[in-house]
Amino acid sequence: MKKTYAIFLLGVIALAPVGTAQAQLVAEYDFSAAQGYVDGPLVGQPAGADYTWQEGAPDLPSDVVFTVANEAMLVTQTPPGAYWIYCEFPTQTEGDLTCTWDWQFLGPEANVNIGVCFSDSVNFNLDDNPALNWPEQGAMTRMQPDTNEIDVRNGDWEGGGTYEAFEGFDYTDGALIHMRMMIHILDLTLDVYAMKDGEAEVTLAEGYGFRRIPSVETDGINCISMWANGDALSSLILDNLVIAGPTSINHWELH
Repeated sequence: MKKTYAIFLLGVIALAPVGTAQAQLVAEYDFSAAQGYVDGPLVGQPAGADYTWQEGAPDLPSDVVFTVANEAMLVTQTPPGAYWIYCEFPTQTEGDLTCTWDWQFLGPEANVNIGVCFSDSVNFNLDDNPALNWPEQGAMTRMQPDTNEIDVRNGDWEGGGTYEAFEGFDYTDGALIHMRMMIHILDLTLDVYAMKDGEAEVTLAEGYGFRRIPSVETDGINCISMWANGDALSSLILDNLVIAGPTSINHWELH
């Protein structure tokens, strides 16, 4: 799956018509041995890379929460507490980012609270505390326990907002879910879509606001972060995470 996916992605990026802006690969995480990943805790991987996964909550080490297993990220929700990790990438200050990934709920408890964010890492110290927190994030989506569906933060650009979704999208059947997030950096808005194999893509959000605007120092997006925060043992796998920009890739299918 990884090899076929990589070839298709590069084909999409390379085949833009001559004379038009082309999307470029910003970052790719497939958690494979080819990228330098090994089974075990995710923090510090891949060894020797320019950007490695970092601990986001020093008081709650994530070594058993975010791990690499069978060339994918395994997220094991281990109560109590909010566990965070993050990985920086080259700062993007204009245009659109297309962020895609696959994730799959494993169970056993259908009350997972695990989120994916694209943010400015300078904001992580807004409260003079190095531990990551939700109001410090930018573009956010999650698997949540209230309705067992995926929703998106419709932020107010100042750390607030509400979680919403245009349409309910259940994750508890264990199907592989292909996610596509469009981040409009200049507008500080995001669109989010989800799709299961053999089904139509579903619009979860369009024109939602960032939870927090980028800092003056960064003036853009330079970081992916994730949290796991629940009150029951549960887990999911996440794989094939790709970030491309500065022009959007619309209506593409990953598989």
